[in-house]
Amino acid sequence: MNIQHDIGGEPRERMEWIGVIEQGLAACGQSLSCSPVASRLLAQCQGAESIDQASCSLFWEEAQTLSGDALLGMRCARGAALPVPLQMLELTGAASADLGTAVGHLVRFFSLLSTQARLEQRRSASRIMLLLHPRGKPHVQQQEALLGLVARLLQRFVSGTEHARAGLSIVSPEPERVDYRRLEWCADCRHGNTYGLLFPADWMQLPLPGATPALLGGMAGALQGFIASMPASDVVDRVRRDIVLRLGSGHLTEQDIAEPLKVSPRHLRRLLRQHNTTYEQLLDQARREEALRLLADTRKSLTAISYEVGFLDPSSFTRAFRRWTGISPSDYRRRLPQSASASVHRHVEPPLRRLA
Repeated sequence: MNIQHDIGGEPRERMEWIGVIEQGLAACGQSLSCSPVASRLLAQCQGAESIDQASCSLFWEEAQTLSGDALLGMRCARGAALPVPLQMLELTGAASADLGTAVGHLVRFFSLLSTQARLEQRRSASRIMLLLHPRGKPHVQQQEALLGLVARLLQRFVSGTEHARAGLSIVSPEPERVDYRRLEWCADCRHGNTYGLLFPADWMQLPLPGATPALLGGMAGALQGFIASMPASDVVDRVRRDIVLRLGSGHLTEQDIAEPLKVSPRHLRRLLRQHNTTYEQLLDQARREEALRLLADTRKSLTAISYEVGFLDPSSFTRAFRRWTGISPSDYRRRLPQSASASVHRHVEPPLRRLA
C-alpha cells in the first residue's frame, strides 16, 4: 500500500456511525430512509465496512434536515448504544485508578471513536482542555457528536464521585451557532479555534470508584489490538501503528519503518514534519504508553519490560522512564494501587494555549 495515496485521500469512517445517526433520528420519529438521497446512498453502501467522509457528511446533513435539531450530533452521542470497541474503551477508562489515567486511555485510543479527528490533551495550572483536531472536512454534526461522546465517557468515569453532577465547559469555533447550555451537562460555552471540552485540572487526580487495576493491562492490550487491525488514516497513524507492532523486535530505526511504506527515511521525515511530529517523538510516545501498560502486570519483571518496549538494557529504560514521569519504574509500580499515574500526566502535558 502506498503511503502517499493513504494520506492524500479523505478519511474513511466506519459504518457504525450510520447506526448512531439512525438512533438519534429514531428519538425524533425519523429515519434516514425518509430521505430519498440518504436512501440511495444507503443502498450503495450495503455490506461496506466504511464510507468516505463526503458520504458521512451527507448522512449528517440529511439527518439534520429531517430532525430540525441543531444539537442532533450531541444528542446522538448521548443516547446511542456503543459498538463493542467503544464499550471496551469505556470499561478501560472506568477501570483506571484515577481520571488522569482514564483520560490518557481516551486520548490514546481515540481513533476507535472516529477517523475524522484526533484528540489532544492540554494542561494549564488550573484547567484540562481536550481538543478535537479535524481530519479533512468533517461535518459539524460529526464533530459535535464526537464531543458529546467524550463528554459522555468523562461523566461515566466520574459517576459516583463528588463531581458527578458538575458540568463541563464546551469550546466551539461557532459558540453562537446554537445554545449549548440547553445540554444538561454543559456549564458554559467558550470560543476557540476548534471543538473541545474544559474541566478543572484537579479532576485528573480524582480516584475512580470502579478502579480495577488487575484488569486494566489486559483491556488496554485488547484495545491496542483493535487499533493495530484498523486501516491507517494518515502517515502519523500508520507510523505509530507500525512502531507499536514492531516495538519488541529489537533495535528499531527509521529505515525499518520507512521500507514497508515504500518511502525513503528522508521522505518519511518530511511527511512527519508536515504533521508537526518526528519519528523519534512517535517512538518515544509508543515506548512510554506500552511501558505504562506493561507495568500494571506485576508478573512481568522490569528487565523484561525494558526489552519489550525496545531498550537495549534496563538502565536505559530507567533513565527514559524518569524523563517521562519524574520517577523510576519501580516507584511507579508501587504507586499503582493508590493513584495510577497522576504524576505522569503532570510531567508530560504541554501548556494550555489561551482561547481566542
